[in-house]
Amino acid sequence: ATALRDLNSNTIIAPDPLLPSSTEAIASLSGDVCVMKNGDGEIIDLMEFSVANSPVLCERIRVAENIYEILKTEAIRWFGIASEIHFELEDIYTQAMNFEKNDQIYEEMSDKIKNILI
Repeated sequence: ATALRDLNSNTIIAPDPLLPSSTEAIASLSGDVCVMKNGDGEIIDLMEFSVANSPVLCERIRVAENIYEILKTEAIRWFGIASEIHFELEDIYTQAMNFEKNDQIYEEMSDKIKNILI
């Protein structure tokens, strides 16, 4: 994967969805190279499994990579929405909170604990 990146090869390098710094699959756009890791991390030549060296499996990897990018973009968008809602809820909470009373209760409980420990 690193060598292909360095050569600016016309190749799709698909990251592992759970460990993006690791490569899960590599497919050349010409369809002559198509490999991926299995569950044990061993490299599998997918061209061995293609019928008459058809690049069908490589195309499936290309489609999977596109789906991965779409899902990643959507996840980022939804995290942004969740973040906005979180800050809206914090505003409501802050306005509804009686911080003086909270401090008073904290001091009372702190004094009780200190008296127990002494």
